[in-house]
Amino acid sequence: MNKSYANAADVLPSELVDKIKQHYTGMLYIPDKKRTTGNRELVIAMAKTGATSAEIANVTGLTVRRVNQIVSHLRRENGKFP
Repeated sequence: MNKSYANAADVLPSELVDKIKQHYTGMLYIPDKKRTTGNRELVIAMAKTGATSAEIANVTGLTVRRVNQIVSHLRRENGKFP
């Protein structure tokens, strides 16, 4: 079984933990690059087909707010979308 979280002090070099603490204290989430890229591509593909934000969120496991952020970002980059 793969844990989805760990204590930074247990998995990172102490120098890196100290450097992170200079910028942030508290819970910190580091997304998996493969997962976030795949989700973004799926959101874009589904949005182009006319799926609603709620439908996309249900399929991808993202929140409706995050789906809207991705679509909004794409609109700003490419003009009118979809």
